[in-house]
Amino acid sequence: MHEKTYSLVGFLGPPIAYISVAISIAFSPDFSWRTSALSDLGHAAKSQVASVFNLGLIIAGFLMVVYGVTVFKMYAKYTSIVLAMSACLSNL
Repeated sequence: MHEKTYSLVGFLGPPIAYISVAISIAFSPDFSWRTSALSDLGHAAKSQVASVFNLGLIIAGFLMVVYGVTVFKMYAKYTSIVLAMSACLSNL
């Protein structure tokens, strides 16, 4: 892929997250800013919009990770390797 394509991928991540949150709030009758947290929208058993909320955040996160890894790989090769290794090791 081209550098402009990766820039577009990084640019699309946050709007996808915000749109999925907004759609989830709009279609969740029980959600209230005073009594609920945003994470309540993603609860699989208690929320009717959990799939929209969670899938939107997963897609947005994936796009931003692709962008971040690509930028590090292009401009800071050794930093990207160390960052990837530390991310893998932190999950152990």
